[in-house]
Amino acid sequence: MIKPTEKPAPPKTLIPSQIDAVIWFDCSRDECLRRALGRRIDSQSNIIYHIQDNPPSIEKSPLCEIIEPIDDESESMACLVDRWVAFDQTRSGLEKWLTQFGVEVTNTNLLARIEASGDINSVYEQIDAILKQIIEHKVREQTLLRSTIQGTLISEEEIEQERLRAIQEEEDAKKRKEEDGEKEGDGASADDAKSGGKTARSVALSKGSARDASQFSADDTVAGRDNVDGDFSGVLMTLWKSISVNYKEQMMKVLRKQRVQRENIQHYLHNVQV
Repeated sequence: MIKPTEKPAPPKTLIPSQIDAVIWFDCSRDECLRRALGRRIDSQSNIIYHIQDNPPSIEKSPLCEIIEPIDDESESMACLVDRWVAFDQTRSGLEKWLTQFGVEVTNTNLLARIEASGDINSVYEQIDAILKQIIEHKVREQTLLRSTIQGTLISEEEIEQERLRAIQEEEDAKKRKEEDGEKEGDGASADDAKSGGKTARSVALSKGSARDASQFSADDTVAGRDNVDGDFSGVLMTLWKSISVNYKEQMMKVLRKQRVQRENIQHYLHNVQV
């Protein structure tokens, strides 16, 4: 039978995690035994020393009078062996689980290994380098988030200003149209009054020259058209003032709401930066 062609495994995508890093200390078993079994305690001050790495001062008294072995079952050789057995049984599964998480953009795995068999300065430098990488990544993320939010705010403000400008232009156009209508109405009323006066005079003259001008009655004259625009000008101005006040109040509410939202976002960005 022909063996089927194996398909390559699909590329794995790192799962985002709320944990920044898991530091894995790689250390040989002999070094772990040396560090654990060499620990001593000062019974008077409860300070823990190490007979090789951190011995106490022996200027005032011998070493055997200052420190003594730690009498703790969890620090015994048998307990350490049990811990190694339990760790060896779960090590592969734990490594597989931790390597699923990380940052996909930078291809940074959650599991960070360091060589812990060296001295304390070497271990410190490795941990410090890992923490610096984490801090730099967080600073880049916060800078990108801040610029995105600021760009969104600026865009929203520009849109709102454009909308308010369009509304204001529309209101100004309506106001100019109403003013032009009032001026045309006043001019038409004046023309009607003038033509009405001429008609009245011509009618009076046509009734005969025998009557004197003082003998003309109110019926002999033709009244002109009333100025309708003038009668409604007060009502229109009152309505316009009411609309203007309502518009200003609504705009103040919108701007006040935007200011509160901007202050909340600035406060959030400040807290994130801190």
